[in-house]
Amino acid sequence: MVTIAVVDDDPLVRRTVAGYFAGRPGLDLVAEAAAPEALDAAGRAADVILLDLYYRHRARVDAVAGLAASAQVLVMSAHAEDRDVLAALDAGAMGYLLKEARPEVFTDAVRQVAAGERYFSAALYGIVLREQRVRPAPEPLTVREWELLRHRAQGKTDQQAARAMGIQPGTAGTMLKRIRRKVGLATKSELVKWTLERE
Repeated sequence: MVTIAVVDDDPLVRRTVAGYFAGRPGLDLVAEAAAPEALDAAGRAADVILLDLYYRHRARVDAVAGLAASAQVLVMSAHAEDRDVLAALDAGAMGYLLKEARPEVFTDAVRQVAAGERYFSAALYGIVLREQRVRPAPEPLTVREWELLRHRAQGKTDQQAARAMGIQPGTAGTMLKRIRRKVGLATKSELVKWTLERE
């Protein structure tokens, strides 16, 4: 079951988006809030947080970064400017969805992001591809990050890798998200392949 939280300062948008998930198998809306700070414990623990990038007419990139530390963040917005899309991705968002999208696009996007894959509205792919061509060299990985990657490349689960490293499974999951952002890969399977190619 994929748990979902919706964050938007417009109550009509919240109710509309929440309705997209009603009765959908495998999807469970657990929280709605007007702002990230108003999310309850269930909302912050959701698998996917749908977050309106703009709050009171101001882009909340800091909110993306804060929530992305513990959840998959899927930004939803009426804005499609390059700076907004790239700022959200740099802050750790796993995808960017235009609010004009159909209900089934919302549900597909949530499922994809919950699986650890990126999702972008079709109109935004050009922005993302241009950025990938000019993106600077990735930040180097730490010794502990490489250690975690080697455990995963050996076929260990997050829990098994965490046990071998003497850390909590949640810490291992957070480390993997940070590693994926550093190297620009979306899924754990891509990360394992990337690691094996460098061993």
